[in-house]
Amino acid sequence: MKNKSILKILLIILLAISLIFFIRWNSDLNKNNRNLSEKLLSFDPNTSGIGGELFTFDYDMAYAFDPYQSKEEMQKEIGFKSRILEQTVSEGMMNILFVKDDKPLAYLYGYGSNNGYYIDLSPGHYLKEDLDKRKFKVIENQVGNSSGSEKTYLNYIID
Repeated sequence: MKNKSILKILLIILLAISLIFFIRWNSDLNKNNRNLSEKLLSFDPNTSGIGGELFTFDYDMAYAFDPYQSKEEMQKEIGFKSRILEQTVSEGMMNILFVKDDKPLAYLYGYGSNNGYYIDLSPGHYLKEDLDKRKFKVIENQVGNSSGSEKTYLNYIID
């Protein structure tokens, strides 16, 4: 009898945890991140286009943050608190947040060699209609590492 009660409690806890993970995985932010990553990995090197081809979801503003900018400074810049923001630890990392109605919609963070892509966008904030018109070109970059094997990633240079 006692074992059945414990088993029921554990099952309820497991279901609750699974539900929480599913809700977070299925959030607009995570769906946009996955879709954007897939899109950025799909372009061929030596192609070009406009920002509207890359960032196809609905956002108001994009923020490209300076290297080493603290989370508090980023939150002050965007005008609200966000748990997803992270401080970069190198100049070679991208840190771009897309926002709609004071809510994060997509977040690009990290090294190009780890993500498979890098967005080269000058620090600042960009309205959707402005970024949609900006031209980009894609080049393939290679970077070596301490194990000697090179990694290749797509570098999107936005004018």
